[in-house]
Amino acid sequence: MKRKPWFVRLLLLAAVTVAAAVGLGVGVLLFAAHTPWGRESVRLIALWQLRPLIAGEIELGEITRLDSSGLGLRRLRARDPQGSTVLELAELELDASALGLLSGELVIERIELRGVRIGLAQLTTERGLLAAFAPRSPRPPEPEPPAPQPPRIVLSQIVLDDVAVEAELPDLGRVSVQRLSARASFRQSETLELDLDSLASELWRDGVLLVQVKSVGSYESY
Repeated sequence: MKRKPWFVRLLLLAAVTVAAAVGLGVGVLLFAAHTPWGRESVRLIALWQLRPLIAGEIELGEITRLDSSGLGLRRLRARDPQGSTVLELAELELDASALGLLSGELVIERIELRGVRIGLAQLTTERGLLAAFAPRSPRPPEPEPPAPQPPRIVLSQIVLDDVAVEAELPDLGRVSVQRLSARASFRQSETLELDLDSLASELWRDGVLLVQVKSVGSYESY
């Protein structure tokens, strides 16, 4: 049997070495994510990678959980270029199933958002939530590749507690949704299916309460 040329053997050895190193790195990362110091390292690296890319400022207090089944965050905050706080998140808990991606389906077993404050401001790139996450430096336009088929999305349990969203709208002034709490599930395939178990919220305009909503029961939308 004819032996492969030396440079081919060298390339194969290099490929195996790189693959082994990547696999070892991923394994170490997954192992470290189960420890407080490992999650803290991931937090610092994520912030270090993100800060040069966006115009605003991001703070993340703690990663409470990070593994193959989900993610937990506490005390997330974003400021726009003017220094105003435009996003606050007290707690996020997410449980997901990676196996569903093999069949083209993103399955999130549970997502909980608690203590959320969102300031949309004027929906511009100068002030508000969009401004905080705008690219720090504009990038030249690139030709867009053909969009892949998006995965189907299943949210088995959605829990929202104490959510507030505020925006400044032309001719309407300052409009906000306050004290939003909801329990629901969602599925997106050929159609959109929303099963709403409970909903409570308040609609405010310029400091005046306009509407208060509270419902308990099951509501399905397609």
